[in-house]
Amino acid sequence: MDSILGCTLLIDDDQSTNFINKMLITRANCSHKIVTQNTGLHAIEFIKSNIEADCDKPILIMLDLNMPIMNGWEFLEEYEQLGLFHQKDIRLIVLTTSINPDDIERAKNTNLVHSFINKPLTAQKLDTILHNTFPEYYS
Repeated sequence: MDSILGCTLLIDDDQSTNFINKMLITRANCSHKIVTQNTGLHAIEFIKSNIEADCDKPILIMLDLNMPIMNGWEFLEEYEQLGLFHQKDIRLIVLTTSINPDDIERAKNTNLVHSFINKPLTAQKLDTILHNTFPEYYS
């Protein structure tokens, strides 16, 4: 698979999860740059600074729901405030351990979320995400 995506942003408070996910994405060679943030707040700050600087804007965001300081739902509320202009070409995947039906339904009803995937991320799940999320590149 060729590296087609610009920047991928991984948002998870668990360092080992970020490490494994980064390794899987690196092995898939699908992203030029992979950035990890351990809170939703740090991720919002990263997105804001990179959109304003017009560099390293994430194309793919993988978001955990259960995090301290700012959880995934709070991140989505802040992210929505950035405006649709900034979001139209960014694809957001909820990647979580939650099996709560309310979380699944809430994600489905949020226009910002492309899909809801249960951890752990695997090479097969990543391949499915890429094909379903970026069919224009991965068919």
